[in-house]
Amino acid sequence: MTLPAFEISTSSPSTVVSPLAELQQKLETVPAGLSAYNLALADDGKALIYVYEAQGEHRGVTRLIEELFRNNIRLKDIATTQSSLEDIFVDLVRHDR
Repeated sequence: MTLPAFEISTSSPSTVVSPLAELQQKLETVPAGLSAYNLALADDGKALIYVYEAQGEHRGVTRLIEELFRNNIRLKDIATTQSSLEDIFVDLVRHDR
């Protein structure tokens, strides 16, 4: 199964959108215990998005996955995307038209 497409605009070239996690079961809301991760639901509650700075100190992807399991949230698939300076430039030019 293909993960759903998504788009997040950021101002930092080191921003990583990671992971886009496809869930085994749909979520209605992000559990309060995961609020520190600033997660967003996608694909009608069937996926989670986690945005963080690649060079920042809050990269805790491993901790996030552990917390998901503690909250009985199981993953089907996971994908990561990192914005490059070229990606940001192309996005800016595309939106400028």
